[in-house]
Amino acid sequence: MLFILLFLSACNGKRVETRSALEKMLESRIHLPKEVRCVYEGEEIEISSDFRKKPKLLVYIDSVNCGECQISKFFRFDAIREEGIESGDYDVVLLLSPKKQEKESLIEKTKLFYLPYPVYFDVNNEFLSRNEVIPGDAQYHTMYIGKDSRVKMVGDPTAGEKIKEVFDCVKGQ
Repeated sequence: MLFILLFLSACNGKRVETRSALEKMLESRIHLPKEVRCVYEGEEIEISSDFRKKPKLLVYIDSVNCGECQISKFFRFDAIREEGIESGDYDVVLLLSPKKQEKESLIEKTKLFYLPYPVYFDVNNEFLSRNEVIPGDAQYHTMYIGKDSRVKMVGDPTAGEKIKEVFDCVKGQ
């Protein structure tokens, strides 16, 4: 069962646009970047073999946002990440696509943060170009992806109880 989460909006036209974007996403497979680097607990590490295969809550941060600022907010996913580790059912993938001139600096800063979870970097900033169905608006950049690489849910489960309930339902499928 697929769930469509409609974001609240002021005008009906925006609702139709949102619904259309979500329907397109839910009909699509998501392609992760071909080249990815990963920092975990202060070290750059090899990507695990199941990185592309396992279901995942994907949190994508594009180059428009301040990467360093966004990394400081990743702790809000701790409980969901722990649930995934305990169940073994899914991963939480924090994927950043920083500007080319900021990439190396941000990777080095991420090492200094010594975060207790992996942070992935889209080396060639190709995530959105490989997934043209994903709108540029950041509200569409957190999604649950199944084993088949299809989007099962769009939205941030840390944003509220209702969306967390939908996430809990979707991840159990």
